[in-house]
Amino acid sequence: MIKIHKRSLLFITLVCILTVLGYSWLINQPFSQQLGGFTQTHKYSLLGILVVVKVIGLVWPPLPGGIFNLAVIPFLGWQLAYLTDLVGTIVGAGFCYLIAKRWGRKLLNNIFDEKTMEKITAIKVKGNRQTEFSFVMTVTSRLIMTEFSYYTAGLLKINFGRFIVGAVGSHILLGIPSYYLMSVMFETKSVYLGLIGWIIIIPLWLKIKERYFEKNDVQ
Repeated sequence: MIKIHKRSLLFITLVCILTVLGYSWLINQPFSQQLGGFTQTHKYSLLGILVVVKVIGLVWPPLPGGIFNLAVIPFLGWQLAYLTDLVGTIVGAGFCYLIAKRWGRKLLNNIFDEKTMEKITAIKVKGNRQTEFSFVMTVTSRLIMTEFSYYTAGLLKINFGRFIVGAVGSHILLGIPSYYLMSVMFETKSVYLGLIGWIIIIPLWLKIKERYFEKNDVQ
């Protein structure tokens, strides 16, 4: 079982909570009505900024870059919001992979405990299973901290092309339904439809995690 240092988990959780609270405060302010016009006027600049923030959020996990992509759904639509997330993920995942390939062990030692690091470094993935491994690894980590799966891929020196294919596949599998559900929640002003979707997604995620990672056969 993967264990994360408490200080890292608490810090990341605190930043995420503060970000969500800040967003909740923002959308309830009178000037939030003006944001729609602003985002349309500066659409392309905003999209570029969102991609950059997403990349930074992956390279430096305490910044929840994906929150900002979700926040613009009411103004830009879920399709554009998701597209910026996907582009930022591809670029950010590439940076994480390259950083971990060179400094991975030292970096991950500050996040995971010693036993988890031993398990990670002991994993051997055959070439013909690298895409599958990357896909499943990023799917199972997406509801926690996806960027760590990108760093792990670099640490294990998985083929870069196969890693990207697996990472993009997992992003599409969970990203599109997530963004669509969020758009429904924004449009209906109700959390119930979104909760129904997550009630379906989370057990599926747990089942994949249990079947793939609780077993030691990853070769």
